[in-house]
Amino acid sequence: MENKKKNKEYALSLLKKKINGEEVISFVAIADLTGYSEKHIRRLYKEIENKDIDSLLIHSNTGKPSHNSASNSEIEYIRQFK
Repeated sequence: MENKKKNKEYALSLLKKKINGEEVISFVAIADLTGYSEKHIRRLYKEIENKDIDSLLIHSNTGKPSHNSASNSEIEYIRQFK
């Protein structure tokens, strides 16, 4: 496979057309056009059935605090040393 730039938005739009029957295209063809692997395209195909395209384009952790960030009590404890 060539080293192509991955285009998730284009991949999702092609999958949506495939689901709606607007376009007859294989997973391999979508993978070649978008730079993703066939396995990842199949994974996106399963996800698109449960979620809308907009939610798939935004990372799930957007807007959430880091899982390894210090708690407020830890920050206050460290500030006491200054």
